[in-house]
Amino acid sequence: MQLSAQTSRAKSRTDASFRQPRRVKAKPARDYRQKYWSEISNFMKQASSVGDSRILYQIIRQVSGKSSTLYDSARDVNGDFILDNSAKVDCWREHIKHLLNPEFQSSLACAVSCDFVSECGVADAMQKLRNKKASGGDGKPAEICKSCVDSLVPWLHEVIGQAWRDGKAERAS
Repeated sequence: MQLSAQTSRAKSRTDASFRQPRRVKAKPARDYRQKYWSEISNFMKQASSVGDSRILYQIIRQVSGKSSTLYDSARDVNGDFILDNSAKVDCWREHIKHLLNPEFQSSLACAVSCDFVSECGVADAMQKLRNKKASGGDGKPAEICKSCVDSLVPWLHEVIGQAWRDGKAERAS
């Protein structure tokens, strides 16, 4: 019981008998840390004043604690790293070529619903128009369309149906 009381007292920062040794140990550590950062800042100032950005970035990398990794690495088809720069360029060229020129399978059918939109769908779309925005090139605000949905839906549904059947929309004059 006496040992645990001493341990808790030792851990306590308010106990005067342990406060002094902590201060004695903390001061040199604080001084060393301050000296270290002072030296680092002086090295950085010197590198900056000379214009040596390479050393400046090396110091920044050193104190930031980030590990350096190989960012420009590329792997071959076996999973091995490619070390030769010309081989890396060829590897990237093939990769980009494959991305930009995909081989499409013409036998695949697209699963697109070709059902014609219903009048309810037209009415829902009209209600979802944003206020204070023009819904088309005519510049009429959406509130006008929303105010007379019941009378516009049959007419608009017919216009959309005609454009759907003909495959083209006539330009309104």
